[in-house]
Amino acid sequence: MLMRHILILFIMLLLLNTVINAQDLPRCSERPLRADLPRVESRLWCIERPIFEQDAGELAFTAIEAMPDGRLYATRPLTGELLVMLDSDGDALPDNPTVVARGMRFPNGLVYAEDALYIIGDGHIYRFAEDTLETIVDDLPVGQGFIASGITYYDGWLYVGVPMPCDFCESDNDLHGTIIQIAMDGSQRRIIAQGLRYPAALAVWDAALWVTDTGRDDARSIAATDEINRIDLDDLDSETIPHFGFPYCEGRENEANFRADFDCNSTTQATLLLYTHSTPLALQPYRGAAFPFLADDLLLVLGGSVNNDSIRGYQVVFIEQEGDTLFFETALPSDRFIAGVDRVAYTSDGYLPLFAQRLNRRGAGVWPHRIFDVALSPEGWIYISVGGGQIFVLRPSDSDPCNYRGCQ
Repeated sequence: MLMRHILILFIMLLLLNTVINAQDLPRCSERPLRADLPRVESRLWCIERPIFEQDAGELAFTAIEAMPDGRLYATRPLTGELLVMLDSDGDALPDNPTVVARGMRFPNGLVYAEDALYIIGDGHIYRFAEDTLETIVDDLPVGQGFIASGITYYDGWLYVGVPMPCDFCESDNDLHGTIIQIAMDGSQRRIIAQGLRYPAALAVWDAALWVTDTGRDDARSIAATDEINRIDLDDLDSETIPHFGFPYCEGRENEANFRADFDCNSTTQATLLLYTHSTPLALQPYRGAAFPFLADDLLLVLGGSVNNDSIRGYQVVFIEQEGDTLFFETALPSDRFIAGVDRVAYTSDGYLPLFAQRLNRRGAGVWPHRIFDVALSPEGWIYISVGGGQIFVLRPSDSDPCNYRGCQ
């Protein structure tokens, strides 16, 4: 008990030191961890790389979640580990990744809720609180190729995404390809959406649950099969469960592409269509003071294409709602001289950012490493987990961002 009290006191001192230092940070150009990523808007973002474990592998840090007290957690799925990062050197950034829990089955998604950290893995959901790990769900169907990562919290419930067991097939388990509402102790489950291939990201934004999905591997010639779907949380008691089409229907025209007795006219249309194989992996509503121009926007991570001649995705995007129109703007990579534009209104054709493909081919951003997740610090800084054992952070630049973007 004494050792635990000492550990808590040590953490509190570290966090107090972090808060004090965060109030008086050096200029961006003077920060020793500053990262010069090509094709990034330096007037808006000061980019630093506080975590870099080069030998830890591409999946060293996948899901990340920042705590209200400043701690940053991350999952390492291939080793079954949860890691924590504190600010031990007083530079207001996390460092020294330390394993705090082991033995999980491919942990790959995180959400902080009701004073605990909830972790989704392959067929499992775990709860981590007061340095103790417990399993609250152990009987969800496994992905068999997809590692489950979609998990979020809203109004006393967990919402999780269960992947399909295949690239392009039907499943004999009704839970595959669904979104499930689950009580905080793992009980009282019910399906609230189905027909999803890989629901990798879930977030509550604009009074609804938003869920990503990705197109099948052989859909390269179809323009927009990746999706963001909207589920009305006020309509969950309806007898009709929305079906988003997989594996039977796909693309902008919702065309039938699977031999089965299924009516594609009965599906729920995707709210947003994305470039095929841009691979949406994370959603995060922006809540913070660091970037006023992002207030109430939705951050979107497009992890990036694999086994594909086209370099699609590898972006951090924010989605802004103005009236009935949604606008997409890319934070990383971004270069108006090459791209011509980095803020576009969403149309029925979908979000097809050819400029990002051109930038990535020129060595912009973080390509060829994939982007996995984003998290927000208490200040509103944006942490980004990237393949190759890297975690970046976007801080405000030395200039006032409101000089270049409208701020509320």
